[in-house]
Amino acid sequence: IHDPVGWQDGSAEDMRKTADLLDQVKSVIVDTYVKRTGKVESTIAEMMAAETWMTATEAYQHGFADVITDEQRIAASYNFDWTKFKHAPQALTGGARPRRDMAEVRLVAQSNRIAKLGG
Repeated sequence: IHDPVGWQDGSAEDMRKTADLLDQVKSVIVDTYVKRTGKVESTIAEMMAAETWMTATEAYQHGFADVITDEQRIAASYNFDWTKFKHAPQALTGGARPRRDMAEVRLVAQSNRIAKLGG
């Protein structure tokens, strides 16, 4: 689990609006996880800020999942760039380091998309 992220371009005011939106989104996510897991708000917020990765068993044990299913083959997939995350498990990244230099660029771009969705 992780804090919501976004990208934005535009004025300082546009960026503040996006930051406010991300804060609102985080609040909703934290509330949902608190109700779902029974954990206290501060624990959930810390887990999100730390970008907490869990196995299926750990997610189930912590109340983030109802059931663990068997592994399934998929018909289509997306070659996801796990280096977008700061703390992705090495099993997913193959040892590649996060591209931190692009993090700010991605944040600005996603914030812009979120702001446009909000009007």
